[in-house]
Order: sequence, then structure tokens, then C-alpha cells
Amino acid sequence: MTTTIPSIARVDYDTVMGNNMIVFTWRGTGEYNKKIHGGEIMLRSLLGFRRYIHVNCTGLVREGRYPEDV
Repeated sequence: MTTTIPSIARVDYDTVMGNNMIVFTWRGTGEYNKKIHGGEIMLRSLLGFRRYIHVNCTGLVREGRYPEDV
């Protein structure tokens, strides 16, 4: 299943199935990641406000930029 979200402005998450996409399975995302720890997406509103969401290799999603020290 593919989900399209119109407010996504950038996806910084690369997988073996394609770049700039996130592949989820029941075990998380780690099986398909090119980056060990996951990546992030940037949402942008019609007014220009930005919000980041980071996703780790187990599929946990949190608001904010991906921690650089991880």
C-alpha cells in the first residue's frame, strides 16, 4: 500500500527498493534501509511552516529532526 501526503516537502530516507521512500513491514523498516538508523521527512504547510518527523529502523515515529549523534 502506498500513502501520499500532500504536505510532504522532502523525504530523507533511502531504501533498497528506492530512494526518498520509507518501506514498513510488521518488523519495522530496518530490513530495507540504506541508512542504519532510519531517516526523516519534512512536512510544509500552505503557509510555509515546516515540521520534521523522524523514523527509526524499528518504525518508531517522533516529531523533530533525527538526532545526529545516533
